[in-house]
Amino acid sequence: MFSRDVYDYGTIHEAPEFLLTLSEFDRDTVGINDEWAAASKPYVIKYRAKITEFEYYTFYEGQEDYLQDYHNGWIGLKKTLFQKAARGAFSELSSDVYAYMKPGRIIEPARIIECIPAEEWQDRISKYF
Repeated sequence: MFSRDVYDYGTIHEAPEFLLTLSEFDRDTVGINDEWAAASKPYVIKYRAKITEFEYYTFYEGQEDYLQDYHNGWIGLKKTLFQKAARGAFSELSSDVYAYMKPGRIIEPARIIECIPAEEWQDRISKYF
């Protein structure tokens, strides 16, 4: 959901994660992730998604907490997200906030809000830190 430095989050800015796995498959695919990184430019993609499209561990310690909050109309999650947003707007978040989509989810083009080159994103947010 938010990272002060998108380049600190693993190697995802270099190539899709599946290419890293593929590069270890056999000798014909070794370095395919490096070829991608050399030919591509990273982007930050902002999109709309429903809470239920994320893995429970994105927001909760355990699956029981997730299910309980589901039955309570997501009040716990709403409170948590509001607190994180307020901390981010009026002070400094103590850490980055990551969201993990459930496997197989598709983000249709109509749900994409903005695609920003990672370098431009980094320039935009660096003035706040």
